[in-house]
Amino acid sequence: MMNRTWIHAALTALLITSTACSTGKKRAAAGAPSSASGGSLAGVGGVGGAGGVGGAGVGVAGTSGGSGAAAGTGAAGSTAGSGGDSGAARDAGATAQVTNVCKVGDPGSTAPSTLKVDVDSAQAVISPGIFGLLMERLGRDINGGLYVGPNSSIPNTHGMRNDIIQGFKDAGVGMIEWPGGCAANGYNWSPPNPSNDMGTDQYMELTSMLGIEPYLAGAGTASGASANLQWLTYVNNNSAHPDWSVKHFKVGNEVWGCGGNQTESTYETNYSTNYNVLSAPINGKKVSIIAGHARSVSG
Repeated sequence: MMNRTWIHAALTALLITSTACSTGKKRAAAGAPSSASGGSLAGVGGVGGAGGVGGAGVGVAGTSGGSGAAAGTGAAGSTAGSGGDSGAARDAGATAQVTNVCKVGDPGSTAPSTLKVDVDSAQAVISPGIFGLLMERLGRDINGGLYVGPNSSIPNTHGMRNDIIQGFKDAGVGMIEWPGGCAANGYNWSPPNPSNDMGTDQYMELTSMLGIEPYLAGAGTASGASANLQWLTYVNNNSAHPDWSVKHFKVGNEVWGCGGNQTESTYETNYSTNYNVLSAPINGKKVSIIAGHARSVSG
């Protein structure tokens, strides 16, 4: 699976380069030529304007237009005279010929930008679990969100919205932690298939439809170890679904706060109890027991 973050960064860099090219082109075009007649000031700024044509009075004819910021002037005479020659257009102010940030030459041209991604030449294998997410039983993440019930008018599969399921597939979601988050600390997995809620059965069905490995999070206390074992046994030794297999089980979540305000030493005891109870293979299926994060508290 390609790393979408990397692709996004590459496309962003490409966009910045193209923008710089366009900006360079706009700088080159700034400053339009202008002219004046009757001996008044001629073009100023940008590309030097044509010198003003001498006035139709008596006296000295208008002179040729100057260059740069001070453009040509034509002195008005007291009697009619011939008009002065137009001043030659010269560069004034900023240089008219600008070196394009992408390509030396005509400021109006922009170098072509291309991006090629050769997936076949990729060397490293990236675990799909990196592109995972937390689906917690809080707010509308599940109830009123993913789960609308089998009788909903919204197209669904066993109560789970089909459009959200397709969205998970389109986004390349590689793992979903459930039922929390903090909600996992007090979650009761039984019954596994409630009539008006998303239970373990629906979650396992969801992971199967997405083709990803399940990731359960349970209570982070020693007293919850027995219930955690029953939950894992239900999944990994289910005669109706022999293909089910939980390989990752998390003991508690954010245990320094919502997971019981535990200190490091307290959580170490709770985790060790769960590890001793859950680490043995169930129906030949080995489970990785994951710590739910703890922090030291001193003073």
